Amino acid sequence: MAGHGYESGRLDLPFVGIDLVEVAPDHEQTGSTTALDAQLLLNVIGLVLHNRS
Repeated sequence: MAGHGYESGRLDLPFVGIDLVEVAPDHEQTGSTTALDAQLLLNVIGLVLHNRS
């Protein structure tokens, strides 16, 4: 997202939505994508709430 203000903690583009897709449980034995998805979702929610008008 370089050049769109993400690095500075701002949203320069309108935020429409997010879609997280996990690996099939049979192929994901460590649970790492679930943890990464949760962290990403929390970061995006925090960024959106921080930038609310």
